[in-house]
Amino acid sequence: LYLHDNQLNSLPENFAQLQKLETLYLESNQLKSLPENFGQLQRLRRLYLHDNQLNSLPKSFGQLQDLLELHLHNNQLSSLPESFGQLPGLVTLYLTNNQLKSLPKNFGQLRVLWQLDVSKNQLNSLPEDFEQLQRLGYLDLSGNQLNSLPKDFAKLQRLRYLDLSDNQLNSLPENFAQLQNLN
Repeated sequence: LYLHDNQLNSLPENFAQLQKLETLYLESNQLKSLPENFGQLQRLRRLYLHDNQLNSLPKSFGQLQDLLELHLHNNQLSSLPESFGQLPGLVTLYLTNNQLKSLPKNFGQLRVLWQLDVSKNQLNSLPEDFEQLQRLGYLDLSGNQLNSLPKDFAKLQRLRYLDLSDNQLNSLPENFAQLQNLN
């Protein structure tokens, strides 16, 4: 379903009745929120919500169990729902240019996440379970307010790309040099 590049500022409550929907393009609209039952779109695999005005996501978001790819960059998100860590198949996640101050505590449960871009936010720390993102190959944390990294950060052994520029880091973990796959 292609609804991008319009001037939508909301979706009808019954939008979640599109039960067979697998790909949804809603980028470049004026959406400020999503219906509370949005998580009922359980076959959704690819979701493009970038370049909107979203400031929050519904709690039901974690019900999108088949979601592989999620584009939320260029919004106004200040937090993500705790249910976010319940997206077991998420591989690609773009959160660039929002107002995130933290990531959910269970963020490390996104075990198959390969590409994560959380640049240009207001993160000052990462969740304790962040090192559980064992499949992470691409990580952009630039333009945040990080002053340290988790002590087990080097467990992210598959990292090939890492951008930590424009933060407030004053030290790196002792085992940082164990990130042998960085190009």
